[in-house]
Amino acid sequence: MINKSVLILFLMITVSACDSSGDPKVDGMLNSYESFIKDYESLAQKSPLCASDVQKITVEIAPKLQKLTDDVLSMQSNSTFTDSQRTRYRELSARFAVMGTKLAVNMSQIDSSC
Repeated sequence: MINKSVLILFLMITVSACDSSGDPKVDGMLNSYESFIKDYESLAQKSPLCASDVQKITVEIAPKLQKLTDDVLSMQSNSTFTDSQRTRYRELSARFAVMGTKLAVNMSQIDSSC
């Protein structure tokens, strides 16, 4: 007869293994999202922003954001997120929101001399 503890441990390992084996496309999208956020965070930390930073936002960052938005919407419609992927997505989105607020404040203080 199997010990209850062994059975519970086996079930926990099985469930966690199932959760970690989510759709690799979702993981790829999350990795891209995190990379984008890191770039975004570096600009949000900069104060004041230079005119060249604003140009970078319009020319480079805005199109990347549009593609990521399209990817996320597609993933949400066509893929199943595991609990850990969903948690990671929420954490990344929270980071993005904080940096967006900081960047909005910095956009009001553009230094045109640099």
